[in-house]
Amino acid sequence: MENKINIVASRIDQRLLHGQATMFVKKLNANLVIVCNDAAATDKIQQNLMKVCISSDIGLRFFTVRQTIDLIWKASPEQKIIIIIGNVKDAYDLVMGGVPLTQINIGNIHSSSGRKKLNRFINLSEEESKMLAQMYKEKNVKFSNYGLSTDVTDSPLDWEGILNKWI
Repeated sequence: MENKINIVASRIDQRLLHGQATMFVKKLNANLVIVCNDAAATDKIQQNLMKVCISSDIGLRFFTVRQTIDLIWKASPEQKIIIIIGNVKDAYDLVMGGVPLTQINIGNIHSSSGRKKLNRFINLSEEESKMLAQMYKEKNVKFSNYGLSTDVTDSPLDWEGILNKWI
């Protein structure tokens, strides 16, 4: 019998887990948060800072991308999981590695050289856009940019239109 993994949300956010986390964990009734980021998985200081954002009755794991791909299949169906992903490349590796993400919320991807501003929170490079397009085309992953916890959000982006130009 196949294990039913109960991923209630996945989000790309360079800030990883932050102050708004408590609100969206409660809103989605999650009982496990996985922070999927190679650097955070080994950085105890960063982990301690993120731990204060989550109630002690919520499970919190810090996994590398590889650990997430390998261990997600051991999740109990009773676990209601939110996966916080540090960047587009990690999300791409998760999806192409078999993690069953069907929707990814894109929160904050900071501005930097070579990135195009899509709205005040999301900036994508050509390479990141192509990775999102490939996930959309090959794995039918849908993307959104709605605020998970508050009304602080920009208007929804036309992700299909954005990604179709890279397909």
